[in-house]
Amino acid sequence: MIYLAIDIRDSKAKKFLDFIKSLSLPFIKEIELPNDTTIKAITDARQRKTIKAKNTKELFTKLDA
Repeated sequence: MIYLAIDIRDSKAKKFLDFIKSLSLPFIKEIELPNDTTIKAITDARQRKTIKAKNTKELFTKLDA
């Protein structure tokens, strides 16, 4: 499972989230806007593995690796 945590208060991040939703990829099970439970899940996910990328192309390259 892949956990993608972004700050939706950032307009570029919000556009990226909308782009990800538009792809309708089968491995994306659920995309939620943060609430307390989601933020805790994101924090737990970050402790397991965080993928850092400078841009979308780099992100997908790292996801394919």
